[in-house]
Amino acid sequence: MSAGNGDTQGHREIGRIVRRAAVAASLATVAEAEVTLMLERRCRREPVFLPRAMVRRLAGELGYVVDDRVARLIGNVMRAGYGPAWGIGWALLRRRRTPRPLQDACLLAAIMWIFELVMLPSVRATPPVRRWPSGDVAWDLANCVIFAAADVCVTALMDSYPRVPPADG
Repeated sequence: MSAGNGDTQGHREIGRIVRRAAVAASLATVAEAEVTLMLERRCRREPVFLPRAMVRRLAGELGYVVDDRVARLIGNVMRAGYGPAWGIGWALLRRRRTPRPLQDACLLAAIMWIFELVMLPSVRATPPVRRWPSGDVAWDLANCVIFAAADVCVTALMDSYPRVPPADG
């Protein structure tokens, strides 16, 4: 096999991983968003880490006031890129080892949660964690766990089905 064929096969494998991870993470993002919406309605308040709240806060930092419809739209776009980016990154990191769904979900959730608790306040998307309303830190952890569990479960389910080789054309 020539080096060129090996490179092409490696690129195909990376492409397959990215496509499958994007699907799994997109479904996980929808699950996490729905649970967040349900909790928000139940608590009757907006958590500090909700995408539309972050959009309004960041716009305010720049001296702008954003209409709620615009904040919701931009927040949904942010969420639609954020979740799949995590899923794709995770899939590329774990591609050469045997999946361990429970460990993978716990580790991914922990990494995401720590990242959010450090990065969101540092870029002023949220207030400092010490000023978050009671329960929002745990609520953010729950969102990370829901996303990670859904992502890992969908990926495991997709991996359990036999692959159909692509048609050469």
